[in-house]
Amino acid sequence: MNFASFDFWVYLICGSVIVGIIRSILYRMKAAWIPAYDKYSLLILSLSLLYRESAFTLISFLYVAAVIWYGTQWALAREGFERKMIITGILCLALIPLVYFKYANFIYRDVLRLSVNLWGSFLIPAGLSFYTFQLIGFMIDRIARNQHDTVTIGDYINFASFFPQIVAGPIERTDHLLPQVRQFSWRITQHHANEALSWIVYGLFLKLALANNIAEQSKWSGTALTNPFQIWLANFMFAYRIYFDFAGYSFVAIGLGKLFGIDLTINFKSPYTATNIQEFWRRWHITLSGWFRDYVYLPLGGGRAGKHVIRNILIVFVVSGIWHGAGWGFVLWGAFHGVLLCIFRFAKDRIKLPRALSWLICFIAVLISWLLL
Repeated sequence: MNFASFDFWVYLICGSVIVGIIRSILYRMKAAWIPAYDKYSLLILSLSLLYRESAFTLISFLYVAAVIWYGTQWALAREGFERKMIITGILCLALIPLVYFKYANFIYRDVLRLSVNLWGSFLIPAGLSFYTFQLIGFMIDRIARNQHDTVTIGDYINFASFFPQIVAGPIERTDHLLPQVRQFSWRITQHHANEALSWIVYGLFLKLALANNIAEQSKWSGTALTNPFQIWLANFMFAYRIYFDFAGYSFVAIGLGKLFGIDLTINFKSPYTATNIQEFWRRWHITLSGWFRDYVYLPLGGGRAGKHVIRNILIVFVVSGIWHGAGWGFVLWGAFHGVLLCIFRFAKDRIKLPRALSWLICFIAVLISWLLL
């Protein structure tokens, strides 16, 4: 589901037109059918876009969604130790595709040093990391709050598969997205269209005009570099290419969401203007940072864990690095950011620097981190 692909937009427009024509016919026949039609037509459109990515992608999504859905119902019907064991089992089952398709080769070849060719391990279903985490968050939220209120499977699949954000985020929370898809209606207003167009054009500009051109101009950086200037120039270009690429995709997703009357979370807020590493992570991949904070860092004890705070921070960022990619470079990248956060936590109340100098130090530290990938 590539927003930069002409085929995606043709399919989306044609699909939306067909949905609109059928809706107008149904409305003349019986208006009471419209709410159900709106929800299920959105579901079909989202799943068909996943299928166009590949049948493999759709099957992987349906597996994870089914495991989380039925596992959540099962866990809510149990109490105490039995519930905890069910949750553990469901998490293991839900993570099987992510671990296998994204990390199996890394584990076997780089960690265990085994020469093994695993079937399909070179394929990564689109959006696997994103919807797996979003659905795990759904399960944890419902079980933690003991929510037995009715969520229909149609609303659940719409929440899980909403096409603008399923492939590359943002990772939405249950309380934010689920109520919106429950009330979804195929009514595209002029206000929604105007607001959506601004986000979509801006996102495509970042992706096509900036990220793709930087990638084209930096092809030389794929060769072995020995000149320090070239190394740092290539790293600088990579830093902005990855930001423009990722943020551009995210902004198009926000625009598409607004087009259909759904507000998605802004995932990037000019991270390279941050004046400290903590602020950087409040601006870079915001929904992922929030997910790790709420579902990993706080359960470990968070900032109130005394002497274990540093341990908690390092665990979160090493896991975050692994989430971004399979390889020792990503492990080191995550650990490096964890160390930076620990240093900042110790120094923030002891050392006061001018804002410009703080920004420069933070920016250089982030650039150094990109060298590890």
